[in-house]
Amino acid sequence: MSKLSRSAIAVFMALVPALAFASGYPFMPHLGPGPVIPPARQVQLPNMYKLAPIPPFMPVIFRNMRKLGITPAQRRALIGSLKGNELLMESAMSTNRTLHEDILNNVTGASLHAAIDAVAKSQDNLLHHSVAADEKIRKILTPAQMTMVVSLYREMESAHQQSSSPTNGVPY
Repeated sequence: MSKLSRSAIAVFMALVPALAFASGYPFMPHLGPGPVIPPARQVQLPNMYKLAPIPPFMPVIFRNMRKLGITPAQRRALIGSLKGNELLMESAMSTNRTLHEDILNNVTGASLHAAIDAVAKSQDNLLHHSVAADEKIRKILTPAQMTMVVSLYREMESAHQQSSSPTNGVPY
């Protein structure tokens, strides 16, 4: 595999889950419990996660189901709580992409402001949805499980802060 292919795969693997996790949707949920990515990389936390206003707990939960002692009923409830996330994420990515293209195409004036307003509305919807998802998670898990989820998330955050540069290796 060429170095470019590995770089493209790394970028894809970093961006797609980050966007999905922002809404609480687990990346590759069909794989079931356990690590989705190799354990050596599991503690890595992209900058986008750090900047998320609502910590994305779902990936932590789905990667650590056995450790957390998630019951089959809790697993079904967690998966059920994800319904509707795909449409919300598609909408958010679409409005973001529209603004992105408008900027690249040097669009100005009312069209640009309309795209900015659409992105702001989309981000507001995502924020409210993320808060609601967090509330659902806290109702599904026991207080002890939730404490462990927060602890695991903080470990990921700490490991990332110790292992990355401010730009996460991206030269600007």
